[in-house]
Amino acid sequence: NGSDDAYSRTISLDAGVALAFAGPIGQALETGDVAELPTTVTFTATGDVDLGNAAISALDGITVSAGIDGSGGIRGNVITQLEVTNSGSDIELTAGSNSGAISLTNVSLTAVDRIGLEAAGGDIVHSGALITADELEITGGGNVTANTSIATLTAGLTGSGDLTLTNDRSLTASSATNDDGAISLTAYGNLVATNVRTSGGKDDDDI
Repeated sequence: NGSDDAYSRTISLDAGVALAFAGPIGQALETGDVAELPTTVTFTATGDVDLGNAAISALDGITVSAGIDGSGGIRGNVITQLEVTNSGSDIELTAGSNSGAISLTNVSLTAVDRIGLEAAGGDIVHSGALITADELEITGGGNVTANTSIATLTAGLTGSGDLTLTNDRSLTASSATNDDGAISLTAYGNLVATNVRTSGGKDDDDI
């Protein structure tokens, strides 16, 4: 589904089972062309969402929701790129509430304002490329790893797993909590830890 008028170009794909998308949205196909970006792009699936080989650009927002029935993950690969360009623009990726991981090895995510990653029932794994935004919000139910270029982090882990994040500039961890695991934050610049807390009772539940 979609709409196209002078003020809004929206793209919405809904799948009753799994959804796989490969290809460009909002990309100039020829050198010298200027792409007309959609305002928002929304993908929703009852099961998994596979963004392998997807290159998606939008003005205000990209939202990907997997596991609407409670079980389903999101994955991409080295070709996958998600980017939003307007002031205040966001990217939101949500896996199933009961089970489902977000697997983003070598995936590039870029937003002007905020990126949200939520996998309440599974791991969030990002490496290789960068997650770039002013703010990153993480909700995880397992291990979380991320390679970032952000100013502010808000993270809450409620399952059993560690939070490991490496940031390429100064970072403010406004809130980073882990109910059962360790927290490791590395910033190539200043690191301001406003509220960083682990609640587990094991010897390796360190900060």
